Amino acid sequence: MTVGVTNYLLEDAPVTRTNSTFLALVAVLLSPMAANATQITIDFEGQTPFDAIGSTYASQGVTFGPSCYFYPEDSNYPASSGVSSAYCYPLPEQIDFSSAVSNVGAYFNAYDHDIIFSAFGAGGLIGRITISETTPPIPGGPQYDGPLYYELPYSGIEYVTLSTFGSGEYYNFDDLTFTSSVPEPGTLALFGIGLLGMGLSRRRKV
Repeated sequence: MTVGVTNYLLEDAPVTRTNSTFLALVAVLLSPMAANATQITIDFEGQTPFDAIGSTYASQGVTFGPSCYFYPEDSNYPASSGVSSAYCYPLPEQIDFSSAVSNVGAYFNAYDHDIIFSAFGAGGLIGRITISETTPPIPGGPQYDGPLYYELPYSGIEYVTLSTFGSGEYYNFDDLTFTSSVPEPGTLALFGIGLLGMGLSRRRKV
């Protein structure tokens, strides 16, 4: 009886439909919509000094609040790379990302006040750090320390804010970096094949 059941399954089962369904399921299971982690750096070079930054870098997934401007070459507040940097005045100010990112950081020049660098996601505040003008001190140096790199080492960041304990303060920074997730082309193709296979399978079943 066991042999009869086996023969029935091999001879009478709709092989084409089974194969299509199997391939579709395999393709979908192997396509978890993984993403490439791409680090993006905004260096603020090649722009007109004191122009508002705004949506200049919207194509790279980041938009700056209305109080953020391009800052020209200045030996007192040097850029970490190139000659240009950015500043925001007055604070607080916000920087938005078109999709959630991770590991947002920048090179900061600290003045005679501290700054609060905060990350926010869908659920609100994720984390924050305080950048102090005395960390580390420069014996006999100018009033700033820097440029020094500070990072918010979190994922799911939708926007960051720059604020101070006072009001009307400003801050200079350069080379804003963040990690953006971009779907892998191969993964998207595999997912599409899976959907196509499932569609063909359903049509044959009908």
